[in-house]
Amino acid sequence: MNHETITLALTAEASDDGRKQWVHLMPSGTFYGKDRRGPWTLRKPEAVIEASRRFAGLNQIPIDYEHQLVNAKTNGKPAPAAGWITGMQARDNGIWALVEWTPAAAAHIANREYRYLSPAFTTTKRDPNDGGDVTKIVHAGLVNTPNFDQLTAVANAQENQDMEKQLEQLKTLLGLDATADLVAVNAKVETLLSTAANAANPDPAQFVPIGAFQQAVAEANQLRQGITKADAEAHVATHIASGHIAPFMKEWAVSLCTVNKQSFDSFVAAVGPSVVRIITPQLGDRRRSAGGSANENLTETELAVCSQMGITAEELIKARGANEGTK
Repeated sequence: MNHETITLALTAEASDDGRKQWVHLMPSGTFYGKDRRGPWTLRKPEAVIEASRRFAGLNQIPIDYEHQLVNAKTNGKPAPAAGWITGMQARDNGIWALVEWTPAAAAHIANREYRYLSPAFTTTKRDPNDGGDVTKIVHAGLVNTPNFDQLTAVANAQENQDMEKQLEQLKTLLGLDATADLVAVNAKVETLLSTAANAANPDPAQFVPIGAFQQAVAEANQLRQGITKADAEAHVATHIASGHIAPFMKEWAVSLCTVNKQSFDSFVAAVGPSVVRIITPQLGDRRRSAGGSANENLTETELAVCSQMGITAEELIKARGANEGTK
């Protein structure tokens, strides 16, 4: 017997969510009590919910202990509330109620001192004990010996509710929509397990050796340290004008800057104007004999500079002459 799910709130008051619980209040279809009273039939749960709401008016529907609301007329004992019904739903298996339990009742249920719910209702017959169609629910009792065994136990309902919360949390962790069913949850878990297994046993063909990767990164970083030729020429010209390098070193300096500017700057910072003083004699009128070879016209220090810079003695002598001509 299928019904469209609806919810009718009897009141809208805030409460401690830890003491709120959906419980099975009335079975669907035709049912008997364990004492063979009945049969009763729940034909239109939506209409029963609406009639129950109207009967309660502005009040919440009470839940007592052991139907003391009825028994108080004969035994004269108090009838404290165990909880209050704040909403109802029509589901496939009957009517469910959203109950706000009192702290004492919540403790009883948690300790399994009370486990079942028994509804008190009216029917189409003058005496509800004779059966008939259910017309409205007037209250309910928290009991341990229910007459209806078709209802889900309150304690079991709490366990189911806890499981539903855990399932909602699992969906969130898996990145699934709240409407996802168990099939989708299982599929997502299997996908994650498969991914984890592949990560633990990677396919070598899909990965680059770490050594080769590190070398490629190092080479790429080295290339990124260079600058354009135009920027290199401007950078070198500044250092020539300030006397940090000699004019004849321009071509070498520009080449180095375009590949690795940082290396060139480190060279200038470490050597500075001293390289110019070494390759350019302090005595401007000093001349080499025309008959000797170029190597003979240079000092050992100057020859060492030629070797380090990768230039010939003739190039150094020519550059020195040009440098002296600018003084």
